[in-house]
Formats: sequence, C-alpha cells, structure tokens
Amino acid sequence: MAAEGPRAPGAAGPLPGGAREGPGVGGGGEEPGPLTARPVPPAPAESGCSDEFALDCTFAACDPEHTGSVLPQRVVEYVAAVTGHSGHEGRLRALRRALDPAASGAALDLPRFRAAMGTWIAACRQDGSVTGALPGP
Repeated sequence: MAAEGPRAPGAAGPLPGGAREGPGVGGGGEEPGPLTARPVPPAPAESGCSDEFALDCTFAACDPEHTGSVLPQRVVEYVAAVTGHSGHEGRLRALRRALDPAASGAALDLPRFRAAMGTWIAACRQDGSVTGALPGP
C-alpha cells in the first residue's frame, strides 16, 4: 500500500474505521446531516448484503442522533427515498402500518424495528414485491 501524500485543505480523506472527512461528509464542524459520517455496522462476510445488515444500516441512517430509537415516519421517508417510491403507495402504507400499528408515532428500538421490518419484507416477498435485501444507505 502506497503512503498517502499531503492533501489539500478540505479534501476528503479516510478516517479510522473507513469513515471519510471533507466537504459534505461531516468534516469541517458541520451540523449533522444526511451525509455526516456515522458508525455503520460491519459488512457481512459473504459477498451479498444480508437483510440483517441492510436493516441495521437503515436503522443507523434513520437514527443520526444515535438515540437508539427511530420514528416510523422517518423510516418510511428513508425507504421511500432509497427506493424511489412515494410514501402514499401501497407497500409504503403497509410499512407505515407495520412500524406503527396504532398510528401513535411512537419510536421503535432496534429489536422492534427489526421485527416490524422483517414482517413487512416477508409480506412483500410473498407478494413478489421484494426480491432481495433492502438497499443500504
């Protein structure tokens, strides 16, 4: 591996653990945002992306404040953004119901999130709507 030379100020570069710094990626004292570097679960050993890994990445993306919980609405908006679907479409309405059956907006911790998402993914696969793991962030 070749040694890295000096970088221009503000140039993106690797940080320990694979995170990156630089404009738009969390460097320079920016406020947290969608591209702010945050811990991501380690990738699975196999070449594919497992459902568990995709769910953990989705949870991390929807919990940028690292509270340990996510809001159902934020998850639905994230899934809509990464899939290109509208939140008003049937599958995303079903996701909203799976995450928040009482429509109370109560936050979910990781185990409840995984259970609800797993149920939704299984239903989508049964309907032929999902063929693989969810896309990661």
